[in-house]
Amino acid sequence: MEKVQCETMPVSVDGNIQWGINKTNDGWLLWLMNADGVTKFRGERQQIDISKTSSVHVQMKDGSAEMKVSDAKTGIAVKSCGGAFSVNVLPGEWRIFKLSNNK
Repeated sequence: MEKVQCETMPVSVDGNIQWGINKTNDGWLLWLMNADGVTKFRGERQQIDISKTSSVHVQMKDGSAEMKVSDAKTGIAVKSCGGAFSVNVLPGEWRIFKLSNNK
């Protein structure tokens, strides 16, 4: 499956992270979810291990260096360089990014 993923996905994602991507009218939505560092037992408060924060590097492929990247929740632009950007995802956190054509 890794070979198929490398050949077909519009991005490569490096880091200890769960991720997925959806096609939109003007680009893509990329979601990142860090499942590490959260411990929750029934009847107890959850414990967060901040040392499990995941550093993630995303590289857009196939001439996508012209893509504009923004946080889908806040609309705040994310700095990208050469079609790549890096973010930190806290334990238990979801991050969603809008990758749109820079027209």
